[in-house]
Amino acid sequence: MEYECRDSGQSGVGTVFYASKASFKCGENGASTCNYLEVAPNG
Repeated sequence: MEYECRDSGQSGVGTVFYASKASFKCGENGASTCNYLEVAPNG
């Protein structure tokens, strides 16, 4: 699934703030690949 900035992310509570068609390394020690980053509210 592709996401765009300001979409709701996979968690359903976060907002996508970075999206890329190309995969990039993410997660602990770059062990995973991602296509978007999302931020969730605190609290």
